[in-house]
Amino acid sequence: MDLAERLKTLRRHFKISQSDIGDILSVRQQAVSHYEKSGNIDAAKLEVLADHFGLDIKFFYEKAPLEYYLNSNRQAVRQLSASGGPVVPAGWDSLLERISRLSYANIKNIEKVIVPLVEVFEGSKE
Repeated sequence: MDLAERLKTLRRHFKISQSDIGDILSVRQQAVSHYEKSGNIDAAKLEVLADHFGLDIKFFYEKAPLEYYLNSNRQAVRQLSASGGPVVPAGWDSLLERISRLSYANIKNIEKVIVPLVEVFEGSKE
């Protein structure tokens, strides 16, 4: 699978449009269409996509399926937690898995609800 196909695979997996990818990259939909046809996209943009979707950037250059790079990233997050990073509360693994299967638009709506809630709890230091 070449780079153009990798870009399409990523977008289809997360059920988002070329315009959504354009918003993430700060480019127009036509540019995303060009990337998906030609595979001609600079590494800095690939890094933005990898960071945004929580992928290892190797996804764009290697042959393993997308799920491999998602799973390896989840393992890295678990290792980070084990090494003193943020702790994921018990039971949240299944919730986060369910959220990860939602469309990009639905995830952004959830984010609009959660961010203000977190801000409220941060402000209520007891």
